[in-house]
Amino acid sequence: MQRREPGSSHSRIRTTTRRRPRRTAARPGAWRVFSEALATGRIVSGLVLVAALAAATYVATAPQFRVRDIRVTGVQMLKPAEVIALSGAAERMIWAVDTVRIAAVLAANHYVEGVSVHAYLPDRLDIVITERRPDIRWVAGGQAFLVDATGLVLGRPAAGDDAADVLAVQDLSGQPIEPGTRIDVSVLNLCRELALRLSDERGVSIATITWHPIDGVVVTTLAQQRIVIGDDSRLDEKIAVIRWLHDEQIAYTSLDVRPEAPYYRTDGPTRP
Repeated sequence: MQRREPGSSHSRIRTTTRRRPRRTAARPGAWRVFSEALATGRIVSGLVLVAALAAATYVATAPQFRVRDIRVTGVQMLKPAEVIALSGAAERMIWAVDTVRIAAVLAANHYVEGVSVHAYLPDRLDIVITERRPDIRWVAGGQAFLVDATGLVLGRPAAGDDAADVLAVQDLSGQPIEPGTRIDVSVLNLCRELALRLSDERGVSIATITWHPIDGVVVTTLAQQRIVIGDDSRLDEKIAVIRWLHDEQIAYTSLDVRPEAPYYRTDGPTRP
């Protein structure tokens, strides 16, 4: 509103502005905040999260979840303590045990043909092993090695284990032998067959079986008869010759059945 004051030569306009009081934002009370959080489920969710974290921490670190019960089955050549040591699982948290890695480590052992590893709560580990069975004791350079049916050299026999039920073959080649190398499987098969057929069919008592790259397989009997077999070719014919000499009761010190016309000697010392 404009108003002219009397006695004034100039007109002034007075403007009057009414200021409104500034409103401050109302802060909700603690009870209201709690009520809203409870109604929306935030408190419950938070409590559940805290409880879950506490439970996870407990389970991850509790001593009852350390692997202490390791059961090894299927081993005869290997010792359970050796398998447990190779696994590296003892006293580890069950959650940290890598069964795939353990199986791979154990499978690398020459004695192991197959392996399965399973973990069970709270602290148990089962290791089931299928071993390669030693088929022949291969003696080279004065040292004995166990060999399976495929020709794989498994390793040295345990101290004091003479394995009387395992056929022994003397290697005269001078070639180095170590676990993991392979022996010609045809030589092994021939040695096994000779040990079986000569004893069963001909009553020959075998003292030693040797192998050399030149002579091949040679059998020496308890009567100090040296029989040079060579390889597995014409094996039935070779055994037939041995049978004929036995049936005719012909004494000999050395017999070579490798050529098509075998020959024998009745004098002179035998060679191993």
